[in-house]
Amino acid sequence: GQYFQQHTDPYPFDPLGRFKTLFLYLNNVPRSCGGETKFPNLLKNGRMFKVLPRKNLALLWKNLTTDGEINDDLLHSGTPMTCKGEIKIGLDVWFRKSSQTKRKTY
Repeated sequence: GQYFQQHTDPYPFDPLGRFKTLFLYLNNVPRSCGGETKFPNLLKNGRMFKVLPRKNLALLWKNLTTDGEINDDLLHSGTPMTCKGEIKIGLDVWFRKSSQTKRKTY
């Protein structure tokens, strides 16, 4: 549980897409217990970019390139928890393009 294989967030067949992702950590996880979000195609100081779960820390990223293609640089995974009894709680919000052309007013 609490592990997500490498993936990107948008669906290629969905014209409204998930063009942005907001991920919010809702609790702290001890540093030695895993649960990081890893981005293997992003490097920081020559090392894979990863984020440790910290309560109220939010990540926001664009899933599509300026050409509207899936941004493979944002491939990511949630690593498994390694300490018994520890959990990671997070919240995903996916921003989609609106399909409405006119807005209703009441």
